[in-house]
Amino acid sequence: MRCCLVFSRFSFTFFFCIALLCCAAPTMAAPLANEMQEDRAQHLFTKVRCIVCQGESIADSQSFFAEQTRNIIRQQVQAEISDSAILLDLQQRFGDEVLMSQSGLTLALLPLWLIPLALLAIGVRSLWRYKNESVR
Repeated sequence: MRCCLVFSRFSFTFFFCIALLCCAAPTMAAPLANEMQEDRAQHLFTKVRCIVCQGESIADSQSFFAEQTRNIIRQQVQAEISDSAILLDLQQRFGDEVLMSQSGLTLALLPLWLIPLALLAIGVRSLWRYKNESVR
């Protein structure tokens, strides 16, 4: 009797966990009915970076974030919102890193470009001075 009770508890727990996982799994959103809108959404998917997958676009990513972002884009495309407005909305929600093509040299990236150049200039000058002093 005790063996059956343990087994029934185990089977109930096992099936409950499986049902919970099935309900919690991200569902694939259906493509938009309008083919032109779906093509537009697919094009936008390639312009948006998955912030979970480190550099992968949401078109290629299978993460929950990518799925949710694709759903957001599809809803906005279906609502006839412009591409630039959709990208701006995502940029405001998730930051500049969400766009695959960022807007070149920004003030935040300036030190990343200037510090290596300054170190290179200091190194070249030091070598030049060392070479000139050893010749004399």
